[in-house]
Amino acid sequence: MATPIDTGTILSLLRRATETVRASTARAAAAEARADRLSREVGALLGRVEEALQAAAEEAQEARQEAQEARQEAAEAHKAAAEAQGQAGAAEARLSAERARLRRLEERLAEVMADTRAAREAAELRLSRIRAALIDEAAVVPEAERPAALH
Repeated sequence: MATPIDTGTILSLLRRATETVRASTARAAAAEARADRLSREVGALLGRVEEALQAAAEEAQEARQEAQEARQEAAEAHKAAAEAQGQAGAAEARLSAERARLRRLEERLAEVMADTRAAREAAELRLSRIRAALIDEAAVVPEAERPAALH
């Protein structure tokens, strides 16, 4: 036999089910609203993160470019320093050669001055001898070489 259907129980169950569905629907709507709000917040955050990442990438690129330029400038500075060192070495070699040449010239000048001094002394000595000889000759000549008619 069939049991009688209690409509009150069915209505009560339907009401509970309806309330449960309404509550679930309200929770779902609230969750959907929270999800929409979070989605907008996350979208805004994501936009800021993308902007920050783009700015960081641009800064990193600029830093790499500046580093490359700095490396090039350093290489040019090293090259210029090497050239300057080479020029300084060449100048030092020229200076050393000029100093050696100057020493040789000074030595030669000292030799020439000594030769000149010796030549002057020899010339003075010859001149003194010539004068002495002329004086000796002049003293003898007046008496001995006078013409006879004058005596």
